[in-house]
Amino acid sequence: MFKLPPEIEDYIIEEGGYHCPSYEDVKITLNYGEEELKWYLGTYWPRSFIEAREIFNDLLKNEVIKGIFQSKKELWILDIGSGTGGNLIGFLWFMKENFPDKEIYIIALDGNENALGYQKKFLNEFFGTNSDCQNILIKFNPHQFKNQLKDGLEKYEGYFDIAMSFKFISELICLVHRREGEYNHNFYKDIIEVVSKSLKEDGLFILLDVTYPFEESSLSKRFIPQIMTREIRDYMEETAVLKPIIPLSCAFWMEDDNCCAATYEGCFTQRVFKISPSPLKPEGDKSKVTYTVFAKKEKAKEVLEKIPMQEGYEIVQDEANKKMCYSGTISRDVKVGCPSAFFF
Repeated sequence: MFKLPPEIEDYIIEEGGYHCPSYEDVKITLNYGEEELKWYLGTYWPRSFIEAREIFNDLLKNEVIKGIFQSKKELWILDIGSGTGGNLIGFLWFMKENFPDKEIYIIALDGNENALGYQKKFLNEFFGTNSDCQNILIKFNPHQFKNQLKDGLEKYEGYFDIAMSFKFISELICLVHRREGEYNHNFYKDIIEVVSKSLKEDGLFILLDVTYPFEESSLSKRFIPQIMTREIRDYMEETAVLKPIIPLSCAFWMEDDNCCAATYEGCFTQRVFKISPSPLKPEGDKSKVTYTVFAKKEKAKEVLEKIPMQEGYEIVQDEANKKMCYSGTISRDVKVGCPSAFFF
């Protein structure tokens, strides 16, 4: 189990945060006001903090990635759909624990000014002058998303060491579905294409989202991870600059002709983060997410070259619904000893 730092939890409570999960209401947070943000801080913010901190702790176990962090005096961070900053603060906590002397510069994009206000509060409370954050307020229009993102990042080509987007694209998908009744966009593919131009040659992009189902029509249902992997595969079929390095199943097999991500249904991957009991939630908490970590092709090759390919990888960690990937094919045949796709 993972634990939220007590000083973080105390500050959330001090700011009026409280635990009150609302599955439907949390799907779109763009227009959240003060009251909604308080229950978001106490319910969903800690999950994003834990997810980001632990994902980067896992990535650090790879010697190539560890060397990237060690070699830099300063880091430029891009966070798209940054909101109240749960994943951003989680990343900065990881940096404080592992590389406290690095200078950090942040560009945070979001459409909710109130949420960005809370993010600044956390930054000032816990990091003060150790990080420099510039907020860019963009009210994303789903029909103009790619162009808005390109315009917002136009002057940052080849700029960032780390790019992140946590639980943001699913909000755009839900927004489109509520307005139009269907999803005919390529938001995941669009964000990968734009971010690829903003990353340094040794930069990393973490694209994370929720795993709930998305009702496309009364006769059709897919889950968010299926949409995400399908669009990543579409991106890979074109002139891809970035390549997955996590999950390892995607890193090794996504480009194969028989990969399940090539089908309309896509592939379902899921990691579970169990969070220790705390004053905010005495019975503990659990977060289920899907994510892909990208690097530019040459760096991805370097990251992966010393990792032996396994027969299969666990791609769904949920105890009640474990699934494996064998050479790009999903199976419920769980073989003892096969590692998780989310760890090097």
